[in-house]
Amino acid sequence: MRDTNSELDRIMRELGLSCGDVARELNVLLATVEHWVAADRDKRLPMPESELRLLQYALMTENRRYLLF
Repeated sequence: MRDTNSELDRIMRELGLSCGDVARELNVLLATVEHWVAADRDKRLPMPESELRLLQYALMTENRRYLLF
């Protein structure tokens, strides 16, 4: 199983995205994204695979294709 939260962390770090940026792209609450990237890994809510794929697709359409895989 894929660690979607770690993948989200990596994408945000590499592209300099904020929680607000991700929330806007996915049309979710800011608090939801903050729970996905909480500093305490034991308290993180798991990010659904479908949301990660949607984010990757949204970024791909912005000419960032390498994030798709």
